[in-house]
Amino acid sequence: MNTEVKGNNKKLWLLGESKKDRKGRLIYFAGYSKEIDSKGNNIELWQPTPLHKTQKYNLIYLMISLLVLLIETCEPHLDHLQFYKIY
Repeated sequence: MNTEVKGNNKKLWLLGESKKDRKGRLIYFAGYSKEIDSKGNNIELWQPTPLHKTQKYNLIYLMISLLVLLIETCEPHLDHLQFYKIY
């Protein structure tokens, strides 16, 4: 997708888009920094691996943490339920 800033030829990158770096290696866009450069542009953040590979385990950890929090929050309300072992 070629998204350009209005009045500027600078491309707006979408998360996960790729391009080749100066040495010809494929790099992936990871977002924009909160800091700006001397021209007032947001600094682009790039990484050598696709986002889904580097953030997969973070998402799994987050999901497990949320599940544990949900169980801990609801535990006092589950006293009246009985759980049966299925063989």
